[in-house]
Amino acid sequence: MKTRIKKWALMWLVGCCCMGPMYAGTITADDYDKQLKALYEKKSWNDMKPLLEEALKRYPNDSDLNRWAGMYFWQQRDTDNARYFLIKAVRQDGENYQAKWQLATLEEEIGQLSSAICYVNELLELYPYDQALWKKKIGLYRKQGNQIEADRLLERLYVIYPTDSVVRKDYVNRLEEKYMAEQKRGEYEKAMGNLRTLLKYKPEERDYYLALSNMLLREGRSEEAVAALSEGLIHLPGDEALLRKKASILAERGNDKEAVDLLQKSRSGGLQREAAELMLEAARKESWKDPYLLYGRVYDAQRSEEALDYLIRMSISRGYDEDALFYLNEYKRLHGEDEFVLYRQYRLHRRMGNMPAAVSALEKLVRMKPTDTDGVQELVSLKLERADQAMARGNYADALTDLDAAWSLSEGTELERVATRKRLDCLSAMNRHGQVVATVDSLRRVKGDQSLYVSQKAWALNRSGRSAEALEELERNRMADSELYEEIAVAYLRQLLEERADREAYRVATHWTAVAPDSKSALMYAVRTSEKMEAYEEAENYVNLGLQRYPQESFFAVKRAAALYRDKRYTEGIDLLTPWAGSLSRNKEIVQAYAAHAQGKAEAQLKEKQTSQALATVDKALSLDAANPELWHLKGRIQEQAGDYQGAYRSYVRYTPPVWHEAEYRQMLKGVQRKGYRNRLETDLLLGWYADGGRSNTVSSISYTRLQKRDTFTGTVNLASRRVDVEEGEVPVTDNSGIQLRLDWAHRFGTRWTGNLAFAGADHIFPSWLGEAGISYYFPKDVELGVSVGYKKNYVPAVETGEGVSGNMYNLRLTSALYREQWTVRLNGDGYLLQKKPYFNLSAQARFYPLQDGYTHLLGTVGAGTAPESEFVDKLMPGSFEKWNFMVGVGGVYMVSKHVSLGLMATYYHFYNQSSSPVEEDASYSRYKDLYNVYAQLIFSF
Repeated sequence: MKTRIKKWALMWLVGCCCMGPMYAGTITADDYDKQLKALYEKKSWNDMKPLLEEALKRYPNDSDLNRWAGMYFWQQRDTDNARYFLIKAVRQDGENYQAKWQLATLEEEIGQLSSAICYVNELLELYPYDQALWKKKIGLYRKQGNQIEADRLLERLYVIYPTDSVVRKDYVNRLEEKYMAEQKRGEYEKAMGNLRTLLKYKPEERDYYLALSNMLLREGRSEEAVAALSEGLIHLPGDEALLRKKASILAERGNDKEAVDLLQKSRSGGLQREAAELMLEAARKESWKDPYLLYGRVYDAQRSEEALDYLIRMSISRGYDEDALFYLNEYKRLHGEDEFVLYRQYRLHRRMGNMPAAVSALEKLVRMKPTDTDGVQELVSLKLERADQAMARGNYADALTDLDAAWSLSEGTELERVATRKRLDCLSAMNRHGQVVATVDSLRRVKGDQSLYVSQKAWALNRSGRSAEALEELERNRMADSELYEEIAVAYLRQLLEERADREAYRVATHWTAVAPDSKSALMYAVRTSEKMEAYEEAENYVNLGLQRYPQESFFAVKRAAALYRDKRYTEGIDLLTPWAGSLSRNKEIVQAYAAHAQGKAEAQLKEKQTSQALATVDKALSLDAANPELWHLKGRIQEQAGDYQGAYRSYVRYTPPVWHEAEYRQMLKGVQRKGYRNRLETDLLLGWYADGGRSNTVSSISYTRLQKRDTFTGTVNLASRRVDVEEGEVPVTDNSGIQLRLDWAHRFGTRWTGNLAFAGADHIFPSWLGEAGISYYFPKDVELGVSVGYKKNYVPAVETGEGVSGNMYNLRLTSALYREQWTVRLNGDGYLLQKKPYFNLSAQARFYPLQDGYTHLLGTVGAGTAPESEFVDKLMPGSFEKWNFMVGVGGVYMVSKHVSLGLMATYYHFYNQSSSPVEEDASYSRYKDLYNVYAQLIFSF
């Protein structure tokens, strides 16, 4: 007996696995950071994008790499992706300065000024002395139209940086803008106040003096106008405009002689002519009845002491300053420099605004009469005032000279503490903090009082980098509840946290709560540092204490919510945050905390198949945080599980994935759209070959499925062609074919129960008719169990001899399935009763979904038993009963578009075969055969 062997080559491609590039060495996130920085500075955008994709695949949670992604998209004018990555960078590192700065700049560019201010405020909490942040915040408020707040911040910035020329220039320019605007609006008092402040910084600006004098005249305050112009002439001696203005005011007040004398001192021809005209006018008005003129003439003629005394007193009282100086000099020439002349020179120079001359006169007076306490106090006050002006201009050296003198003169007087305090403040402003500490310690030893100048010493210690000592100084003097203590403690804690000194920060914060139990800031830092040390129970105690003492402070509510979130107590977190979310719907931290709890709760509800409750939870969160892409993505998943695929699609498109996941995400959206189609047409073809070259049965199918919300109806037509080949010349070749019509109905009773019924009828190859019924239950943890029973009338096994014995078959199937995000594993146990003999088959199937479309997958299956696998039984493929059958298969389905999917599967079947030959009397023999099958699918949804 000869057998012709035909060799068939069957090639099948399941898929290709994409391998990432292999590296000889490890590239760190810092290496990527340096490369991206270089490309960004060169503006090499085309080179930057692939490097970003590579870096974020390896380090998706690195804050700096996400910042570079945000900056890249910003340069590409893709604001949404830029914001996404910058926010991600900030979430991963809340102290990423550059990321928050870029976020603030981005929000400013698109007009979201409030958001930009929020980011700048967060940076200022970390870097309170960063001048650039203050300037940016001021600029944002100006863009917002909030000039009052911008001006307040600019003034505060100038106080912090009084020596910075740029800050000073900005401050002065703003004062000038304000004064001009107030003058235009007729708010003269405010305008004059700003002008006087401006003159401290720009004393040589002539227009300021003229504007101030005009406004004073408008208010009827001519004497103050003259004083303002006199001060201007000190800084701008001989200025024609100031001289002319002062002369005109003096003339209008009747001080013609003083006006003429003032103009005659100028070398300007124009002013000389004006002086002559003024003298002529004065001469016409002058009367011999004025005693002042008469005494003047008397003194010119006789140098009378009586006349001189009268002229001094009246010139001073009438405001004839030039006359008064002349007559005082006359007195000094005749009698020398005594108390009388020095005191009056001091008062006169001070009224004229000539402070150097006033101070000089008063110093001479004090040296002449050091026991005059009034004079000493007047000199100390004058030097303190002049020191204040010098410090306001940033001239600390001159200020310190005056303060040293005032400090020495004021010893033992009421002004000693004032002078000492200002001197210490000046030394601090000059960064001579060590000298401040030494001075305070010396004073304490001398005075025997350790409570002197506590604030000054503490501040100097703090600025010297000795913050811990500064805090101890304040504690010793019972000032732990002071604003200064809080300012130093906050700055010190921030420094410690920046330096990653978490343990020391924890010690300082908890100690602060002990010495200042009523401090809200102390409690807040105790919470933060306890969390850093993972002392969550202690942190929770501080949070509860904060909620009791400060029920209106959202910080403690957010932290309490964070603790509940860690424990996955989402419902309690939502209950806690709901009142806050209602009253503080614009508070970013409250909204983010609420959204996180809502997301966690909805995820749990989704897992429990509580889709309606999950949808309500997410909708509430979206009403507060409508721009949250994660919530929209979650809502899409919930709607997808609920069968609302159109709604799911609308929600999914609100989520923007990273650019390198866009293709995969678009594929997922196609899958969602496809699930929303109600009609499906499917064609299948099953072909088989034996290892020895013979053909096996062929089964082709076509089916139509109608999908409803809870019901699925399927009609199928199966066409089978059975081919039986035996040895040549002994049994003729027999070809059979048959057709089967089958109806299936599946119904979902709720979120967990599902049932199905099936009925089919056929001719002689298939069973005459069959019926099946089953039910399954979906458990928590994504586990499903099911059971089904069936009956087949006149089932004919596909055995080799072609002489299968008809019989009625009963079958029982037990199924279990485990569902994961990308995996599904199913175990099946089938029991059969055929011709009163029991048979079984056990099989397992695993599916891997590499994409997110819900259709594309790779499939692997394996089975063994005394009966064929159930699908082979239904398709009438060859197999044996009673003896062992083994099967293994691999395949997959790919969704080509939202309408079309293609499937391909290959299986290997090893089963027992028995044949008999009539030629030889005892020629029965047994052997196992190998069968290869290919199963192809085409699915069209619409």
